[in-house]
Amino acid sequence: MLVNPGLTEPPATTTSLYAGLQIIGPGETAQAHRHVANAFRYVIEGSGAFTTVNGERVHMHPGDLLLTPGWHWHDHEHQGDGPMVWLDALDYPMTNAFDANFFELFGERTQRSLGPDDLSSRQFIHGQLAPAWEVPRATASAASPVGNYPWRETERAFAAIADDASGSAAEGVLLEYKNPLTGGPVLPTMSCRISRLRPEFRGTVVRRTSSSIYHVVRGSGSALVGDRELSFADKDVFAVPPWAALQLCNDGDEDAFLFSFTNEPALRALGFYREQFGAAHGPTR
Repeated sequence: MLVNPGLTEPPATTTSLYAGLQIIGPGETAQAHRHVANAFRYVIEGSGAFTTVNGERVHMHPGDLLLTPGWHWHDHEHQGDGPMVWLDALDYPMTNAFDANFFELFGERTQRSLGPDDLSSRQFIHGQLAPAWEVPRATASAASPVGNYPWRETERAFAAIADDASGSAAEGVLLEYKNPLTGGPVLPTMSCRISRLRPEFRGTVVRRTSSSIYHVVRGSGSALVGDRELSFADKDVFAVPPWAALQLCNDGDEDAFLFSFTNEPALRALGFYREQFGAAHGPTR
């Protein structure tokens, strides 16, 4: 558990978000269960494991983003060699703040597969070519139907952009994982993004009322968070509290890739979201 020392009861990483590192060994399973809190996994290393979400078996590979929307049955199983490690993320500190969290165990240790493996990804991962029969089910607060956003597609997107896009002044070439049915975030309470910081990138300082957690997929650099400078390298995780100044830098000669998630969708829905770029006393929007 990546716990803020001031947020131990219950354990949390920021006041509204939780992150931890989960490891499953060969031959192990994780008990099938469900909870109101939304969750996802970002795979760090390993092979041969899968998660089953509401009967769909979804396979894991490094760099993949796997969703477990609220109240979806899910369990994990490892049939490969060596440990499987992923970043585990939930919005349960926020759910608990509303006294809205419930938890339930499945009737069996693991779920049976109810259809073809990875079907949701194979249906929806083709950009703007999505199944027309699924569109009527979309609502503004719906979770994405995609079980896995694979790293190979993320790499393909960055390769297509190459060095042609200017990107975000604060976070470089920044891509958001989208819900193909709504065009919004992948989960109603959390947004997932990945950024490419080019060599010698020095971002504009930004402050946001949302909190964020960053995982370094590859590369190195530094992050100024509030008044602290943090050096980061492969597989590090760091948190940015609400309204703390953030500046991302890549002083090296190779790209750095940062996966991040934030509670911005929840704050926008409640009218609480603000952000500020540059000078500490400049305008907000």
